[in-house]
Amino acid sequence: EWIAPRERQVLLRLTGQPLTWLNPGADLALRGGEDVVLRLRAAPGLNTARITLGALPAGVTGRVDAPAGSRDFTVTLRATRPQSDLTVTPTLLLPEVGAVPLPTLRGQAGGRTLNTPAITPTPGTPAPTPSPAGRWAWLALLPLLALGAWAALRRRATPAPTPRAAPARPFLPGVEGIEYREDRTLHLVTADGEVAGVPTPLGGPFDLGQLSRVPHLSGLRAEQHRDGLKLLRLPPDLDVSQGARLLQAGDIVRPGTLIGVAVARQVRAPRLELGELAGLGLPLALHVTGPSVQVRGPYGAHVLRITAPVTDLGGALRAPALDGLRVTLSGHTLLLLGTPAGVQLRAAGDSQPLRDSQPLPAHALLDFLPPGSGA
Repeated sequence: EWIAPRERQVLLRLTGQPLTWLNPGADLALRGGEDVVLRLRAAPGLNTARITLGALPAGVTGRVDAPAGSRDFTVTLRATRPQSDLTVTPTLLLPEVGAVPLPTLRGQAGGRTLNTPAITPTPGTPAPTPSPAGRWAWLALLPLLALGAWAALRRRATPAPTPRAAPARPFLPGVEGIEYREDRTLHLVTADGEVAGVPTPLGGPFDLGQLSRVPHLSGLRAEQHRDGLKLLRLPPDLDVSQGARLLQAGDIVRPGTLIGVAVARQVRAPRLELGELAGLGLPLALHVTGPSVQVRGPYGAHVLRITAPVTDLGGALRAPALDGLRVTLSGHTLLLLGTPAGVQLRAAGDSQPLRDSQPLPAHALLDFLPPGSGA
């Protein structure tokens, strides 16, 4: 006897980190009227169209922008008024995963208040009782009203086309220069020579990374000044230069200038494949307590408990850049067995790298060396 198959619901459980933070250098300290854009990448299998933002406190608004068919999406968070005591950790609600915390926002004094006008109904006044003369006037207007209703029905027969939302502008990869033209407009220049303009406000500070949708420029804040473009804040992991001179916060760029932008240190280079540790930021440090290893970065931590006789931290942490960093557990002490080429492990405050068979200190720093350097 043949039995027709029945539909079954399958619960999909994702292992590892469901989200990767693509711009950990974003400025999370907001004054009134400022916003921050978090660039995120969903793990394979997650439907970004169903990702929503959890509840936010008063004075903070947000939205999720997820282009169709892409794993990359953005979360925009805005402080609508000055709140120096603001500390909030927003959450994203992911299908089949639940609530996932986002980086914590902190308020700063100053800024402005964004007023959202509320629509309040105006109380009506009682209509006067029409006089007999008024009634006859309404009766005379009835044919005209019927003609107007018939014309409105004729127009409604052809529905107006529904406007389609414009697709989100994609990221512009490989930005290596910023052109500040004589007309005080900003244009990004890529390594391939592509030039793209960035709309910037004429007054007040702005974040170039947020406006341009370029992750590694997040945190570069500037504003139009009487003499040119004033740099207010430079991310610590970005070198901004004019010729051979490195620019600093407070410098003013004159119109008609091309400035260069580059990753500041070799440890921040995009060639590093940090895998699931990418969202922690750099530099990375190891905090060791018995058989437990906590990998810490500026934006988070990851805890690993060592149980196997020999453990490759790169494989256990799913971080290809650390493949070959092997440790062994001897009693309650972790010993270093080997480090991969280009990676150096040293105790905090010590410039000498650890040697094989040495115990891991309570606090060790990971250095990623430039190509060709000896470990």
